[in-house]
Amino acid sequence: MARYITSTLVQTISGATNIGSTFEGQYFKFTGTAPYTVGLPAPALTAGVSMTFYNATSGTITLSSVGNFIGAAGSGATTQTMGTGIVIPVVSDGTSYIVLAASGGPVSATTLSASSTVTLSPANANVAISPSGTGSVTIAPASAGTLNNIVIGGSTAAAGTFTDLTATGTTTLAEITEVLFPIASYGTSQASAFANGAVFYITGVTGNFTFNYTGVPTTQSRTITLTLIIAQGGTAYVPTTLQINGAGVSINYAGGIVPTGRANKIDVASFFIYNVSGTFVAVGALSSYG
Repeated sequence: MARYITSTLVQTISGATNIGSTFEGQYFKFTGTAPYTVGLPAPALTAGVSMTFYNATSGTITLSSVGNFIGAAGSGATTQTMGTGIVIPVVSDGTSYIVLAASGGPVSATTLSASSTVTLSPANANVAISPSGTGSVTIAPASAGTLNNIVIGGSTAAAGTFTDLTATGTTTLAEITEVLFPIASYGTSQASAFANGAVFYITGVTGNFTFNYTGVPTTQSRTITLTLIIAQGGTAYVPTTLQINGAGVSINYAGGIVPTGRANKIDVASFFIYNVSGTFVAVGALSSYG
């Protein structure tokens, strides 16, 4: 059994060093210029001894031991980092250093796991989650979750991908691109999913045709814009029937006149589709180019 003197002793450390021996209840204050590493005695030599460490520097202090650091803020490894202002009390069980608590400053650890609510509420300060390399941040609640009062890209613009995005206020976009979905050998009737986009490039039309737009959300008081770019052949054909989710929708062309298109040109049929009370209505126009 290790023998030690029961005493309260404050020791100041100002640079990288190894602690050769310690007393029960000893308090270590780290000063000087960090980062640096402080080596602790092997846990087998300090069984039952408790110590407290305080990082008074403006950098990171690393505690190192031949045994692991485990517990409240421990990383389960042979090193334990301490951010600025942090206080860490530990006790040796003869094999490892048990980290009893961590307070007074940032906690640095290899992993963090919590089985209940985690609250981060610094006053007038930032919370940073910044994985390095190809790391990612994943929020995966069991059911749909929310992020409230968050400014995305508030100071640093970056690329992002969303499956769905809803904005109830002003949306400002510097640039925008849309997916162009090609449909070859069209014939006279094709179905294409809403998930494919809203702009379609159509070739191989053999007659005036039906376009069936499937998977369209049926939420009322919504509008949808649909564009069909038609590469005409020797005979021009136009969409005369529009279907939404398999159900026919009358096309109200500008002026009440169904356009005819032009052979061997590019015709663009544009539809403004709206759903006011559960019924889809479409207004359309066709422009010819070339």
